[in-house]
Amino acid sequence: DGGLWDGFRSEELATSAGFEADPVKVWRWYDHRRQAIADADPNPAHLAIARLEKAFKAFQLVTQNGDGLHQRAGCRTPVELHGNIWRARCVKEQTVFPLTECPLSTIPPRCRRCGSYLRPDIVWFGAPLPPRAFEAARDAAARGDAMLVVGTSAQVMPAASLPLIAKHNGAFVVE
Repeated sequence: DGGLWDGFRSEELATSAGFEADPVKVWRWYDHRRQAIADADPNPAHLAIARLEKAFKAFQLVTQNGDGLHQRAGCRTPVELHGNIWRARCVKEQTVFPLTECPLSTIPPRCRRCGSYLRPDIVWFGAPLPPRAFEAARDAAARGDAMLVVGTSAQVMPAASLPLIAKHNGAFVVE
């Protein structure tokens, strides 16, 4: 009650079928989220993780967050398993663009190159993770000496498998 999804069904706002049915509705919801995020500051956890990245030579942040707050906190190269709300992807060409205008002047936004709709570069329900992102996350989990698992329910696969991969390969895992 009162949460981000209150009054909405994920199928309407965070699936390819929902976007195809009503791209205006989907983009209005994402534009509302982007405006809220634009006014947000990284929290102490974001800042602590950025300090850890600076303190260790070999460090890889893997995040399910798509809000860009890790980057604003100072993290340099996060692996974003679920995409980023500040990027958009052309539905025709699959080209990814930064989309920093906030609020959006045109809903739904269109591709500068071909004129097709852009969709948020976010992994929607029922869609696979970006292969390169998951490969990088899996490789980091397999090579790491330690893993901190922060701010997740550890219920969403395949991301929830990463601590198991780390543990299997001898890492010290803290959840």
